[in-house]
Amino acid sequence: MVRNYVRERVQTYSNVDIGEVIKSSKDDKMTINEVSAKYNAPISTLYNRLSGHNGSSARGGTTILSKEEESHLVYVIKTMQDYNHPVSNSNVCTIVRWCTTQLKKDIPDNGPGKDWF
Repeated sequence: MVRNYVRERVQTYSNVDIGEVIKSSKDDKMTINEVSAKYNAPISTLYNRLSGHNGSSARGGTTILSKEEESHLVYVIKTMQDYNHPVSNSNVCTIVRWCTTQLKKDIPDNGPGKDWF
């Protein structure tokens, strides 16, 4: 028998609404409970947004290479393939290792795995 999942709770607000609710709570000096009751917004969502846990910062860990450096590496690898020089995973790791040492980037010891470089 196939079960169809039906979400019990439907989001009744948008991110813009929550932003306006938080702004009005700061302007009107209202508590989160008062704002939640007035605008029908979940208390947990308001707490998370005010504390910075949702949507206020970039997701994931910090990167070693900048976007420009990474896009340059992609360009180099694609150019090598255009000249019929196949690039394996170990070649990519070697290129990245060389690039990071030339740029004097510090690679932590707790990287993605012992065989990464």
